[in-house]
Amino acid sequence: MLERIHSMKLKNKIFLSCVSIIVLLSLLFSNILYRYVTLQTTQSFYENSTYSLIQVSNYMDEKLKGLLGRVHAMQLNTSFDKMMKNFLYYDEPNFNAIAVSEFSNSFSEIRSSDPFISSIFMYTPKGNFFDLTRPLKYSFDFKSSRLYKQIEQQPKKTLYWGSSGSDEIYADGKLVIPVVLRFSIEGYNGDSLLVINLDCQEIYGYLAGTQPGEGSWAMIMDDMGKEIAAYHYPVINSLTNDAQLMNQITANHNGTQTVNYGSEEYLVTYQTTRIAPWKIVTVKSESILLKNLRQFKTFTTIMMVIGVFVCFFFALIISNSLIKPLVLLQNTMKKVTDKNFNIRFHYKYRNEVGQLGDSFNYMVGEMKDLVGKLNASVAQLQEEKEKVKNEQLLKRRAELRSLQAQINPHFLYNTLDSINWKANEINAHEISKMTTSLASLFRTGLSKGHEIIPIKDEISHISSYLTIQQMRYGDKFSYRLDIENSVLELYTVKLILQPLVENAIYHGIKEKDGCGSIVISGAQTARGVEFGITDDGTGISPLQMKLINKRLSEGFVVEKDGYGIYNVNERIKLHFGMEYGLEFFSEHGKGTTVKVVIPQVKWEDAHKYA
Repeated sequence: MLERIHSMKLKNKIFLSCVSIIVLLSLLFSNILYRYVTLQTTQSFYENSTYSLIQVSNYMDEKLKGLLGRVHAMQLNTSFDKMMKNFLYYDEPNFNAIAVSEFSNSFSEIRSSDPFISSIFMYTPKGNFFDLTRPLKYSFDFKSSRLYKQIEQQPKKTLYWGSSGSDEIYADGKLVIPVVLRFSIEGYNGDSLLVINLDCQEIYGYLAGTQPGEGSWAMIMDDMGKEIAAYHYPVINSLTNDAQLMNQITANHNGTQTVNYGSEEYLVTYQTTRIAPWKIVTVKSESILLKNLRQFKTFTTIMMVIGVFVCFFFALIISNSLIKPLVLLQNTMKKVTDKNFNIRFHYKYRNEVGQLGDSFNYMVGEMKDLVGKLNASVAQLQEEKEKVKNEQLLKRRAELRSLQAQINPHFLYNTLDSINWKANEINAHEISKMTTSLASLFRTGLSKGHEIIPIKDEISHISSYLTIQQMRYGDKFSYRLDIENSVLELYTVKLILQPLVENAIYHGIKEKDGCGSIVISGAQTARGVEFGITDDGTGISPLQMKLINKRLSEGFVVEKDGYGIYNVNERIKLHFGMEYGLEFFSEHGKGTTVKVVIPQVKWEDAHKYA
């Protein structure tokens, strides 16, 4: 027997296994299920009533919390506060018209966002504001309303929850629950009231939707036992007339109570909400529960019989569907054994068979492409060899150009020294001074090929440059160096200050009428080392300054105007990182300050940034 079973086709094994398991499990579980459901339904009847009520209470709390949150957000809005002050402080018709329009739009938006909100109204000592999309009651006077009188009896309450009743403000007269927020405007004597009317019909509609159906009812009452939202079914009327039950509900935060009305037994569950002083009460009939259990027993038996026959049918379909792709894959593999590497296994599903087919297709494709990839690899190696050869050639040329660039400046130094010697010989001191400054300028610019130099060398370089420019322009400008001593021993990228000083002279001081001044400062800050180049020249326009700073922050480089400052900014970011660089501050007609921020680089760390 076992040998015959082992020798069966895989399709027949799957079918036989499925049928055997289904029949045994159906008989076993149908009996266990009914017993378990009967027991659990009775036990969970009480638990589910409490749990579902807590969920309803939490939902109501969240809805009310969100409602109050939106209203508070509107009150805390600076535009709301400004409009209220303009309206209350001044007797300007324009302020009144703006406030009426804006508040109406706000009220309408809040009301449209939540179906629980029926209407919104705001009272102030100076006037009232309405939702203009809703018609008001004729000759409405809020101070004469029942709601206003109730609020005034509790003047210290900032949040008042009213009892249900007809809407006293708007013409539709819906049954509503008023929620009133009392607030005041700074500097104005007198409180304002914001009234949010909750739609009783919508609230009860939600409650009714949470009940499972026949034999279940729900209602909301306030902390005094007064009905807030409910349909007047006979059971609800009996409950509200039961003084003992009402006293128990109002005295406790939550609970469950079994009561008898006539020949029926009901489970009464109640829960107090956290936001509003309300109690949500549900009533469920136990007789309906038992009726549903009897129906469940009959239904289970019928479904068990139907399920067995359906499972036979699906077992056959499943066994065929499992075997069919495996047979197809087997036939495809046989074709590959005949060296047909163009064959592929096509299967649209991403299950184990599909993944196996993908692996098979990948294997066949790899075998087919192996020779092609080998040839491509040889060609690629040849191409890379040629590329390395070209790169080495370019590198050698660059080294030769660099050597030539170092040879030429030595001739220039010797020439400048000769000019300086001749100038001293004929007592041409200004020429000597300018020649010495120029030689110092070139020496710092070359820096023996080093890109990172001490800040004291950079300051020496800019001092030489300013000496030359001052001799050129005479009394056109003066300058001052204000550099902290602690900064001088730190290191920086070379030639970052001279283009900025040159920019200050040519675009600031030169275009100014009269004499100007330039201040170069340097100090250690929390951001690193900060240099400042400040001139009292013509300045730049706000639009141009905004464009320059935007380009500097993005590392933008222009080809023409302003190339120097963008080049300095790009070099700083390249060596030190994107968080460092330049920033412009200017006031048109008064001057410009360029802030340069670099890290605090010591001698032992300078090589890391080269």
